[in-house]
Amino acid sequence: MIWTVIPLAAIVIVYVVLTQPGKQPINTVNPKPDFRYASSQTGVSYPQPQGLPAHWRATHSDVTGSGSNATMQVEVGYLTADNQYAQLVESTRALGPLLQQQVGGRTAQGSVAIGGRSWDRYRTGRGEIALAGSIGKLSVVVSGSAKLPEMRTLVAALH
Repeated sequence: MIWTVIPLAAIVIVYVVLTQPGKQPINTVNPKPDFRYASSQTGVSYPQPQGLPAHWRATHSDVTGSGSNATMQVEVGYLTADNQYAQLVESTRALGPLLQQQVGGRTAQGSVAIGGRSWDRYRTGRGEIALAGSIGKLSVVVSGSAKLPEMRTLVAALH
């Protein structure tokens, strides 16, 4: 009887190994329509990252709010070349409330200069980096598991 079960078990093992899902592709999106929509609704220019390194990929994009008198926010998540996450949030909301919403439990760690602007640097409750500042009438927060050089790359790409 054991000689009958062994070939069947081998067939099942081979089947299971061969039908395992491979590496899942990473979903990518085009965030440009969300930036354009927010700009058209508020009359405020929402800067889009330009010239990010080739292997950076936008993995999600969302715009919330409506109308010129309401708070409108664009949120885009990026997977960096080092497979780390960087989230960009641009909002007509004041920087303090936006920081509270995006990076609760933060600890201030000074500031960094990027592209001629000063950006406040924070450590999140999860130990990640967050950068916060303003561009024109918008409050901007960049946070995630990406290292500081990648965060700087994202902020510097905002045009």
